[in-house]
Amino acid sequence: MFMNRHVPRERIEAARRIPRGLRLLPNFVSGVQQSEIAVWIAGQVSWSCSGYCGNRRETYTPGHQPIPEWGEALGRRMHESGYFKGIPDHLHLIEYNSGGGFPFHKDCEEIGAVIVGLTLGSSRVIEFRREEGPATVRVLLQPGDLYVMSGEARLAARDPVHGGRRVSRAGLPED
Repeated sequence: MFMNRHVPRERIEAARRIPRGLRLLPNFVSGVQQSEIAVWIAGQVSWSCSGYCGNRRETYTPGHQPIPEWGEALGRRMHESGYFKGIPDHLHLIEYNSGGGFPFHKDCEEIGAVIVGLTLGSSRVIEFRREEGPATVRVLLQPGDLYVMSGEARLAARDPVHGGRRVSRAGLPED
């Protein structure tokens, strides 16, 4: 079994080496904070983009929409923890369809050297693979978890692509 000191053993399944720069911070956001964020999203988000892989997305950036206070607080916390050189200046909220996920892809370089994702609502599996190959690394993300991708996990020359799927109650990817 391939290991990574930044991802808890019980959350990872790997047939190959785990990409460098992948970190998982379990319970980064408490249950109470998750509920507060969910209430804010339900009451404040207009979901202006509905064509993102069949999922709804809302973007917060300077000059477009200001980042909500809870997003600013998370950004400060990630900066203080050393994951960003400065406080992040944009936030994407993505609501995945029930039973759905997102296809394998590489994130655009313009987004930045570090990408983080916060899991809310339900568990997911994020999968990594070499282009056009089978998934070789799977990480279980539970509500409140923060995953961080930088370096090889983000944009290396032979970069793995990543995608995600909702998981069943047993923690297995749904097909």
